[in-house]
Amino acid sequence: MTSDGAVLGIGTAGSGNLHDVGPEGLRENVGAAHAAAWSAVGREPERADAAFFGMASVVTPSDRATVKSIGQSLELAPAEAMEVDHDLRIALAGGLGGGAGIVFIAGTGSSCFGRNAAGETWMAGGWGSFLSDEGSAFDLGRRGLIACVRAHDGRGSRTVLSDVYRTKLGIAEWRELLYRIDADGLRRAEVAALAPLVTEAAAHGDAVAVDIVQAATDALSEAVETVARKIGERAPKIVPSGGLAHSGPAYRAPLERAVLRRIPYAQIVDPTLPPVLGAACLALELVDAAPDAAAMSALRGYVDRR
Repeated sequence: MTSDGAVLGIGTAGSGNLHDVGPEGLRENVGAAHAAAWSAVGREPERADAAFFGMASVVTPSDRATVKSIGQSLELAPAEAMEVDHDLRIALAGGLGGGAGIVFIAGTGSSCFGRNAAGETWMAGGWGSFLSDEGSAFDLGRRGLIACVRAHDGRGSRTVLSDVYRTKLGIAEWRELLYRIDADGLRRAEVAALAPLVTEAAAHGDAVAVDIVQAATDALSEAVETVARKIGERAPKIVPSGGLAHSGPAYRAPLERAVLRRIPYAQIVDPTLPPVLGAACLALELVDAAPDAAAMSALRGYVDRR
């Protein structure tokens, strides 16, 4: 992206989650995305004036150092004009066009981050699937699995999820699930891939699926409420991010209701720019070229055209 808001090219590759793919996998994926972005411009890859890395699960100094070393090894930008932070920061920068407020991510995992006008920040969630990720695709998928085994035992209500889950998992009967978990190791992405089955069942009125979505969205809304309290915002602008957050009304509507029950004066808004352009805007700030009003208008026009 140029300083006047012209997007030259966007490249995609595999996962950008350091904890999922490791340093070598991340280096390969970042390099592939960088090359693809320049290929979209029709030019050979070259070093930019600045780069900002907004990466999932990057929350410690050692993680930031690892990602920065990857950027330096790929010669993406000068070391002094290269910064690394979590993906929430770029989602907020893009979602509210650099303004203060709160962003929550509901994708494979979940987390929430806010910044007030004084620059004070707070983060809640983002602890991974073992400890947190409330309201995420993983959370919905896992809750659905629990509902299915409870229904199988007779401890829980019957649900259409029992049949659609079995088909999706490729198991003939529910006891085979133990092997899938214990021997094969049911991966986080596989569990998260079950979430659309839950939201679809909820949209068609399955009572168990409706309860799952309501419980999961209420748990995520608690993180949003906590961030609002910590940054001292009674009427914050809140922007959703992540695939699940934009998957449709079966999830989005109960989530918005849950947030507004906890923060009645909140304004839930659609993102101005996607996170990747938020990262580009933050990169420009590193070289004292933050987008002005004209550049932001150009970026919004680019998003509208896509």
